[in-house]
Amino acid sequence: MQAAIKVLDMTYVTSACLMRLAECGSITHTSSASVDYSPSDSWLAATSDVQLVLTDSWGTGSTGTVRDIDVDASFDMGLLNRGEWIKFVSLFFNAEEAANAVFNSLSTTLTAATFAGTALESAAGTSPKVAFVAWSSWSKSWVMSNATYKAEYVDQAGGVLAAMPAPTAGVVSYSSYDNTAANYVDVGALKTALRSVNVLIDETVVYPGSPETYTFASFLTTFNFAAADVTSGLYPFLTANAVYREDKTMNDGQYGSFGLDWFANGISQPQLVLNDFIAALFPTSTFAKAYTTRWLRNLGKNEPFAVVESSQCADPTIAPICGGPTAYLTVPNLQPANFTAAALQAAVLALLPSSTTAQVVVTDFPVSAVLSLHGPTSVALPQGTPAFLGALGSVLGYPVSTPGASSGLANGRRLLASSLQVPITVDSFGSRGAPAATAMLTLLNNASAVLAAVRAAGAAGVTNSSASDVQVAATVTVTVAGTNAVGAMSSLQAAVNAGQLNSALVSAGLAAPAPPSGAVGLQAHVYALLMLAALLF
Repeated sequence: MQAAIKVLDMTYVTSACLMRLAECGSITHTSSASVDYSPSDSWLAATSDVQLVLTDSWGTGSTGTVRDIDVDASFDMGLLNRGEWIKFVSLFFNAEEAANAVFNSLSTTLTAATFAGTALESAAGTSPKVAFVAWSSWSKSWVMSNATYKAEYVDQAGGVLAAMPAPTAGVVSYSSYDNTAANYVDVGALKTALRSVNVLIDETVVYPGSPETYTFASFLTTFNFAAADVTSGLYPFLTANAVYREDKTMNDGQYGSFGLDWFANGISQPQLVLNDFIAALFPTSTFAKAYTTRWLRNLGKNEPFAVVESSQCADPTIAPICGGPTAYLTVPNLQPANFTAAALQAAVLALLPSSTTAQVVVTDFPVSAVLSLHGPTSVALPQGTPAFLGALGSVLGYPVSTPGASSGLANGRRLLASSLQVPITVDSFGSRGAPAATAMLTLLNNASAVLAAVRAAGAAGVTNSSASDVQVAATVTVTVAGTNAVGAMSSLQAAVNAGQLNSALVSAGLAAPAPPSGAVGLQAHVYALLMLAALLF
């Protein structure tokens, strides 16, 4: 469905593939900010020819027309309810079947995660206490929240929310429209309420600027914790180093502000968010030790951010839309008995720098078989004659033709102590991929029959050729897309030029060592186009 998106405010987007589509012009970035609570002229102009505008109850990006449809997953408090909004969106793309499958998987995974959290809670014999807090620059108060979805996450992870305080004049109050957030005007009262908390989630908004500027020291200052408080033992979350934020995964801020994935996939993927909470509540469990959180960032441990960039897009449908630098790599002497597309892709990927996140797509495999025909003094090949082409075609099972007389050879020319490459094309693949692959394997698996057919067709002087003289080479078309694509392609091409790809394939048993140089012979290439598509990332 990503390719159907034409206009988007990219400011807070955390999808690598949507970023890539915006970079290559498939998506138009336009600010959806309203002007005096009405759509801006630029937004209305950009969306004038779209058929559907997905907005929310706040009117984000609305056009004020019948094309506006509210998608209010964030207002749906139940975890499973939030994930179920995929069904609603799918109706506009006739993708109900796919959406149902995704939701069923989500539901099953969420149930399994809940069982895991309950089991850890039972084994521990206690329920870790959790509090969600923030400093609000708008209300000038410290806020403790117990929104329904937060309570559900904590409960299903095996914990319990800290009790909300009673209203107290001059100390804590609740707004008239929201009874799920207690506003402390006295930070000392909040600190007292936090003394039994095991895990604390700091939701303080960092704006303007990057969440990367908010550190553990920032947290201590914001909530008036001194060094003595950290070592006092009065605050379990400080003793256990269990202060978290929900900002671990974010975008790179290239559109002016930093978007948090907590407000994107954090809403649509509740089954995965629950795993984050389980790991935070039971950090010494086997599960937590083998798990890396996606949204919850441990401030005290100075955990690194996961910054989403367009180069991380791993969707194979995006590269054909956006394209990228292209290289044609020749891989000689392939061994079909061991050859697979996945193995070749892995070998290509291994040549990229370990730090690269560029997308590499192998779009096709033009494959050639090499027949090495040897004679004691000379060998003659009647290239282009019906007998020769027909003999090869009968062995391959496909018609064979020649691309022309570009080789400069006259029929029957004899070669003395030299070699020559004569290309021959296999035609009429039908559905392309499978027949072409079959043709390649036929060449290798029936090498003796191919050589016999060549001799029978009048290749004079062929006396010592054997099945081992049939080799396969593939010319691989590699496309790299992403912000670091050019650098990644340069590194890849340099590695190939240095012979590293062929060495890796030989080591993996996917190719044979290059034949010794200086042999007397003639080579004929039979090209078979394999239309295979696969993704490296």
